[in-house]
Amino acid sequence: MDSMAFDWTSIATGFGTAIATGAVGLMAFGRQLSINKTLSANDRQQVNMLEWQEKVHESMQGEINLLKEEIDQKEQVIRDYWKTITV
Repeated sequence: MDSMAFDWTSIATGFGTAIATGAVGLMAFGRQLSINKTLSANDRQQVNMLEWQEKVHESMQGEINLLKEEIDQKEQVIRDYWKTITV
């Protein structure tokens, strides 16, 4: 009958190993999930920053164009003034 007896030590060791392996796998999955959430947040932040920079660029380009027009008008006034002086 001894050959049919259960080896409780082996069963307990196997069960403990299975629980430990499952726990490590669960922790790794949680860590990976956390990393993916962080990466997604960083990606969203970078996209938001790029959109903000595009808006700023567009508004600055409009201001630059206005300043160029103002400079062109002032240069024309100076040219007209020099024409009247030199004639």
